[in-house]
Amino acid sequence: MKNLFLLAMAALAMAACSKDDKGGDAPQKPQGGTTQTPTTQDGGGTQTPTTPGGSTQTPTTPGGNTQTSTTPEQYANVYVTVTAQNIDLSNVWVTYSYDKKDWTAIRKNSNGVFDFVATLYIGKTVYIQAISSTGEALSQEKSFTIVAGRNDVQLTAVKVDRGIRLTVVKDGAALANMKIYATNDDSARGVLFSHAKNYVANKAKIDRYFNTNPFVVRKTTDAQGNVFFGDLERNLPDYSFIVLGEENYAILNAYYDPEKVNEVHFSITSKPIAVEVVEGGKIAVGQSVFMIKREAFADIPSDIDLNEQFVRGNLDERIRKLFYNSRYSTEMYTNNKGEAVFTAVEKGKTYIFVARVGGALAKHIVTYKGEVLKLSLQD
Repeated sequence: MKNLFLLAMAALAMAACSKDDKGGDAPQKPQGGTTQTPTTQDGGGTQTPTTPGGSTQTPTTPGGNTQTSTTPEQYANVYVTVTAQNIDLSNVWVTYSYDKKDWTAIRKNSNGVFDFVATLYIGKTVYIQAISSTGEALSQEKSFTIVAGRNDVQLTAVKVDRGIRLTVVKDGAALANMKIYATNDDSARGVLFSHAKNYVANKAKIDRYFNTNPFVVRKTTDAQGNVFFGDLERNLPDYSFIVLGEENYAILNAYYDPEKVNEVHFSITSKPIAVEVVEGGKIAVGQSVFMIKREAFADIPSDIDLNEQFVRGNLDERIRKLFYNSRYSTEMYTNNKGEAVFTAVEKGKTYIFVARVGGALAKHIVTYKGEVLKLSLQD
């Protein structure tokens, strides 16, 4: 019995010695999956993160699992620097689109820099353009592909003169310091025409109306008879330019092409063409008379051929379509004498005068020779 006890004690002593020699329990595999060691960005070698004290640190999630490194979230911003010429920056906007259908306008800038966030469109094409606050294009359209981070682009916004430049002469001499009225409003024209029957008596009313109406633009010619009307309305391009004389008014119609400066010559004579309209043996007061320029029939170069077709009535339908074409036609109304007085005519030019009389067209074709001329249109 004593011997068995001694043998058991000896076995325990040997086991204790064996454990001390190995230095503790065998290492266990960490729970939660395999351990991932991140790589460096430049050399590609193995990098093990450590704590400030120098011991190895394994990133873990709040639940205790090992955390795998992820790519940082990407951002993209666009900065458009605009240089303005002939226009104040406060009147410049920047507009952009990713499909050239839906455009977004940026109205505010910081020292000429317009910016917007483009994070959602990294890798996509953006189209950018400078415009005016009224929607006029001020720069060429630019496009580029959005990249992560900062995207810089330069635009030059240039205000181009667009409008109608008039050169106004009377009897061949520049008409200086003369007020010119421009309107594309039918109501304003209507006021003028309604008072045409007794123009001299109604001139004070006409002056007051044209100098206060918001739909009438007022400018004064310089010493050379020039005057510029800029930023006219694109949507209503048919303009009338009017000079209110003491005895007669002069009116010139012109079409506004919004893509350029339109040069227009406005010639007024003190020796006008008076067109009398007679219907049923009586003078017609307040009757509309149209003056059509010869240029409207440029496809008929021969005056003889033009006159032949004119007399035969071959051009009647075409003439009707030209009545309200501001490029070629001017409308006047007969006064109390039954005369429509045309003062905006040029020596050597050919004109067609037409009135609707008795349900038909009464017409006359004539070349103005610089002398007082009286025509009669009758039924």
